Amino acid sequence: MSTRSRIAIKTETGYRSIYCHWDGYPTGVGKTLMDYWNTPERIHALMDLGDLSQLGDSIQTAEPYSSRGDYLPAVETKSLSGLEEEYTYVYRPDMCCWLVRHWIFKVGSTGYQTVYSKLKEVYAS
Repeated sequence: MSTRSRIAIKTETGYRSIYCHWDGYPTGVGKTLMDYWNTPERIHALMDLGDLSQLGDSIQTAEPYSSRGDYLPAVETKSLSGLEEEYTYVYRPDMCCWLVRHWIFKVGSTGYQTVYSKLKEVYAS
């Protein structure tokens, strides 16, 4: 079973993001983003690959859907609301850090709440 995630970078007009199918939890995609994808230039190059089956530590080791003939380009949106992946990772160039949002189901409720945290702090705990 997969842990779905969305990888995004904050832009001047909103967000640019891609979907990643496998290993979306903080010790998977989260750690790889912190360790290897930590400049806007590298992140935009990753976005150029489009949606991913799996994130790698470089362009060469990432597994985009395009490698199997299904190119799904990065999307540009004004907000990240309405996305349903379990984890959303957002790189904020103004803060020079990754943020992570995890969907948390509210017991006794029909809705979800989201919590953004600095990925470095989440991974350290």
